[in-house]
Amino acid sequence: MSLVLLFTAIAAALPIDQTKEISKIAFGSCHHHNRAKNPEIFHSISQWKPDLFLWLGDAVYADILYTHFISFPNNIENWRMLYNKLKNISEYQELINTSMISGVWDDHDYGINDGDKTFSMKNESKQLFLEFLGENNSERWNHDGLYQSYTFGNNGKRIKIILIDIRWFRDNKKDTDGDSLGEEQWNWLEKELKNPGDITIIGNGLQITVQDRLGPTERWHDKSYNRLMKNLEKVPGAILLSGDVHIGEILKQNCNKYTIYEVTSSGMTHTAYTVFGYIGLFLSTFDLHFGNNVGPRIYEFNYGTLEVDWNSRTIEMAIRDSFGNILQSELITIEKLKTPIEKPSYYCGKTSFYINSTHILSMTVVFACPAFILLMALIIALRKYSHTY
Repeated sequence: MSLVLLFTAIAAALPIDQTKEISKIAFGSCHHHNRAKNPEIFHSISQWKPDLFLWLGDAVYADILYTHFISFPNNIENWRMLYNKLKNISEYQELINTSMISGVWDDHDYGINDGDKTFSMKNESKQLFLEFLGENNSERWNHDGLYQSYTFGNNGKRIKIILIDIRWFRDNKKDTDGDSLGEEQWNWLEKELKNPGDITIIGNGLQITVQDRLGPTERWHDKSYNRLMKNLEKVPGAILLSGDVHIGEILKQNCNKYTIYEVTSSGMTHTAYTVFGYIGLFLSTFDLHFGNNVGPRIYEFNYGTLEVDWNSRTIEMAIRDSFGNILQSELITIEKLKTPIEKPSYYCGKTSFYINSTHILSMTVVFACPAFILLMALIIALRKYSHTY
């Protein structure tokens, strides 16, 4: 009986209905079965009552079955078991029965760490991912990859959601002249961007506006990043959503014609701090410059939200903890988002070497000053209370 009820509940998940006017979108990434159990986060999301929830990568860690760190392709049954384990969480069932669900993968639910177009099991992976989302009749079955767009509402209240597949067509990350999306997906994306919404939301698994950061995390290939930025010159009112990096942050880039916000939510069961402790805090602070950040980075379990008030024409972007509390937010009017910027920010046009060297220098000073003060205090104490000096 319990199995019958379970599959009935899963089958009743709300289908994507583009005739609806929506105003509340939640999103998240990095849900690891071997990390801390955190069903509260799904309960909090469902209590927030989003019209739409988006997975932005690593809904499961299909390549890491038993350990935390060793990645290898899994067999199909184990893979499906992980998706079913997630779907069977009662708090997640509560969410899928009250909100529309969609999303796209990143590397671990694609099937291999830092996976690219050469992954041999990507067709099997696509089938499992779409089954997990319940998209039995999705048009995504009719083309390679998982790219997809939705347009909700009309008459000045149109929200366009564009989901980008950062894995299926991706060249090797070490290929300096490589492409992240592939020409098939680029042709589709550029066509979609010619018909934007009043608000256009672009989601994918990797951070985008972080090309100048140090650290081992993956990025878009340079030429793909530049091509996207060039296309966004023609799209007023665009917001980027991403996951992957095990921190939450809101980024604001004023280097294009229009301000581009990027909201990163990661992760739901683990973060840089919960995995690596203070070493994770130190490295992410030391390696990653703060040029585009609107506030401090978030190291708690988190999910992201976008809420549009169509009456006041405002958008609130927020990162929330497992219990729904806002950890960081940014409020902006739709008109402001669609207004050309008057002056680029300080970092625009600066080289990566300049940005990172000044960041490292400033962080060195920040960390060195307390150490120097403590050392001087110790020397003074020794001089005062002993004959050592």
